[in-house]
Amino acid sequence: EERLKLAIRHARYLEEEVGPKACFRLRTILMWYTKDLPGAAALRSAICSEEKIDRQLELLTQAVGKAQLGPDLAAFGANGQSKPTELVLDQDDPAREG
Repeated sequence: EERLKLAIRHARYLEEEVGPKACFRLRTILMWYTKDLPGAAALRSAICSEEKIDRQLELLTQAVGKAQLGPDLAAFGANGQSKPTELVLDQDDPAREG
């Protein structure tokens, strides 16, 4: 997603300009990129508790990836109990057997 690419560019630029303390300034900036993501409040809290830029970006990347999967598949395996409701394959999908 474009939002993720921009966040990574923003983080790397800040890291280059500020140095090791960039992760603290990045906390505020990454909050903008979490808007409208499922579980944004928990994500913001997790990002703010990290002191490494790579880990902050990893958390954001995981959240964006889950958001792109959709709510049913994003929750799959999160707590070991959630399962997607149903995966429906198109009739013409080569992955469909028979």
